[in-house]
Amino acid sequence: MQEREFQLDYQGLTLSVATYIRKASEEWIICLHGLQSCKDIFSDLLEREFFEPYSVLAIDFIGFGDSDKPEDFSYAVEDQASIIKMIIEQINPEKIHLIGHSFGGMVSTLLLHDLQGKIQSFVNMEGNLVYRDCGKSKDVVKQPYEHFEKTLFGAIKSELARSDEPSAKQRTKWLEKIPPFAFYKTSQSIVDWSKSEEILEKFNRASQKRMFMFGDANRRKAEQIAETVHKAQISKAGHFMIIDNPEETYQQIIQFLAN
Repeated sequence: MQEREFQLDYQGLTLSVATYIRKASEEWIICLHGLQSCKDIFSDLLEREFFEPYSVLAIDFIGFGDSDKPEDFSYAVEDQASIIKMIIEQINPEKIHLIGHSFGGMVSTLLLHDLQGKIQSFVNMEGNLVYRDCGKSKDVVKQPYEHFEKTLFGAIKSELARSDEPSAKQRTKWLEKIPPFAFYKTSQSIVDWSKSEEILEKFNRASQKRMFMFGDANRRKAEQIAETVHKAQISKAGHFMIIDNPEETYQQIIQFLAN
């Protein structure tokens, strides 16, 4: 894969969006990361032999990874979705298979309707659907921004650095690239959308082929998923199943796409 920056004009802002990209065909795998990560979380997956016939694209959201981080951007789920749609319109794929983890699963869900003629399938890796799914975002938004910026964000990073979770080392590194205002505003939007349960409704009612993937530590999240959605439980894994148990995660994704 190669690094490529997409230049966009959005709501008066000139934005640079960082991606990994490889063009192979008109059928694309597009990957969207979560709140505590970046496009790198998909690097190993997309290098698998299975994906060679596909074009692939992994995107850093605005405020994350190597993309621009303007203070006057909203960081709302719907605005991030609009930016991803603009990038998709630039590459103009014939077919799309979306893979979205956590926050990226929320953004992907909003794209299902607007791009329903192109999106063939969607792997939702524990995208937030209801309020109880919000995890750390719930704690963040309970605090005034000033307290979060000066105290809580540092505490979150320090706690993660001491953690023995398999994903902790990488998440600690990725968090260093996220400014506090981007993390805070994103958390606010995650919580607002999750409370409304609109994402859940949109996901369950979508017409595309869908898979909801979850770590076995979070199996309760699958209880709210429609029967028309394929479910994949990853053993010995939590929210970051792609790091906790990568081989099983990869195989489930590959089998889903192959069928």
